[in-house]
Amino acid sequence: LYTTKQLDSLSNIAGFADRNWALGQLSFNVDGTRDTNTAIAVTFIGLLFIFFECLPVFVKLMSSRGPYDHAVENIETTQVHLSDKDKEFEVEVADGIHDTRVSTEIEKRKEQIRNKARRDLISEE
Repeated sequence: LYTTKQLDSLSNIAGFADRNWALGQLSFNVDGTRDTNTAIAVTFIGLLFIFFECLPVFVKLMSSRGPYDHAVENIETTQVHLSDKDKEFEVEVADGIHDTRVSTEIEKRKEQIRNKARRDLISEE
């Protein structure tokens, strides 16, 4: 077995996995049989830690809505509304420039066809 000083030194370098393994080994006797009392205690301690980790969530779910909850909801509603308005703006701009883009492209292609026709006439002469 280890001395107190050696145990302190080992506990400083042992990580979570090592400590968890050691806790699991407490459930067994020296002869390899299962020690049910220790196993139940280890399970209870594990469940207790889980309970303490989940406790703030349970308290939040059971409490009524406060001023902070209303403020967060107002901010979220405002941001959604602003996002919708930005989308409407972009759609209107795209619709407004679409006709101009189409008419410009039509004129450009007509000009290309006219230039090709002129070149064909010149090359035939």
